[in-house]
Amino acid sequence: MPNSFANNLRHLDVGSFPGGSGPGGGYTEAELAKELGKSLQTVGRMRKKRRGPPFWMNGKTPIYPAALARAWVHSRIVQPIRRRRG
Repeated sequence: MPNSFANNLRHLDVGSFPGGSGPGGGYTEAELAKELGKSLQTVGRMRKKRRGPPFWMNGKTPIYPAALARAWVHSRIVQPIRRRRG
């Protein structure tokens, strides 16, 4: 049985992502840093450690597809735990 996730990635139209001025509507590393309120060095470190949002390389330039970057941010939201009164 073929891997459907891999098949979806092969047919992914990067140009369909809105936002950002990078190729295909993605964020450059500087734009992503500004959006996240982080330094350029922090975003670069996150990319190198594979702890940041998904990206693809355009030559030597990392591009972060806007929709995937937003999904990564939303996946990092943690709901607070309600304390019991007692």
